[in-house]
Amino acid sequence: MIISELIQVPEFTESKKHTEIYRYLSRVVGNELSKLTKSCYKPSFVLYHADLKKMTGITDDVIKEFRSKIDKKYRNGFQIFNDKYTLLIVIYMLRCAKEKRWELVKVLYMLLAIKFQSSLVYRAFPKYCNEEVWNIALDRVSARHLYRTEGGISNAVVYLTNVEFKKNKKILSKPVMTDDELVQGIVMSLRHRLAQSMRSFTIVYYNIEKDYKKGGVIDDEEKEESGARLIAEKITMIMCIYNTIDKTALRKSIVDSGIRKDLGISIITHISDPEHKEDVKFIILLLNRLYPLVDNMCIETRRNKVVRKVLQGGKVRDYVVKDEIVKMLMTLENKHQLKTVPEKQLVLFFTNYLTLYIRHRIC
Repeated sequence: MIISELIQVPEFTESKKHTEIYRYLSRVVGNELSKLTKSCYKPSFVLYHADLKKMTGITDDVIKEFRSKIDKKYRNGFQIFNDKYTLLIVIYMLRCAKEKRWELVKVLYMLLAIKFQSSLVYRAFPKYCNEEVWNIALDRVSARHLYRTEGGISNAVVYLTNVEFKKNKKILSKPVMTDDELVQGIVMSLRHRLAQSMRSFTIVYYNIEKDYKKGGVIDDEEKEESGARLIAEKITMIMCIYNTIDKTALRKSIVDSGIRKDLGISIITHISDPEHKEDVKFIILLLNRLYPLVDNMCIETRRNKVVRKVLQGGKVRDYVVKDEIVKMLMTLENKHQLKTVPEKQLVLFFTNYLTLYIRHRIC
């Protein structure tokens, strides 16, 4: 197939139009990836589909024409090519690839992955999904499972999309593309990788659910730990992957600890980075073992109690929480500055910031 002949999409005379779409899609993808950290979450593409059609000028007729030109063996053999949401994303992605708008192509590929993940969840859990069982299944999948190695479903989707995009960019760059390259190489390869992870997760889920229905009640400690992992995943996703700084928490933490304003800002700026996601998650899980987060973060006196417990050398098994915080902070790029500040002050500052950050998002 020749892309220029296959896709008759209105071309924008102003690059500003593409920029507007990129900004819109970046918000959509960021929002959906954040929501994928929730148990049993099933994205809905109805609103996005209408918006994207309007913004790109890709009509239902264009979608039908595109589908009609795909080889029958794929058109009739794969339900995916009867899905208007998927086809709209693919059409616009190919148009942007032709124009070498790679940032847009990548965000569209991520949107396609989220669409596939949504379909897989709907298919695996068509009627009902138990959030408690879902969380336990996440903790019990193999240590080599992508949901474990990447730290959750959302991160796994991002990882697989990046791998597949890097692999397929050469195909997307070609002015002439065969049906096999489009369907098997670009579209189905991504869906297959996502489906593999969801399939093995689903097996674990339904095995746990059998025991659950028989009355094999999960003990309170396991429930609490599972909930804490979900919170930790959500918080670190927002903080480190999306680099979201809580300015209110930062101001209060600077005042309460007496740390220099420029140093406090520097610490949080450096730690709000994907490189530190797992370290921050580990600290959150340690804090939860000291005092359960859900029960204590929403009441200021209890939050302060958590901070005091850390400063007093609170331990979780063999881990002294304040020592782990210092160890993490000393991996930051500005560690030479931090060495001039008393450790207790650094721990007070960071523990305040982290607990306030959690409080502002779960209360």
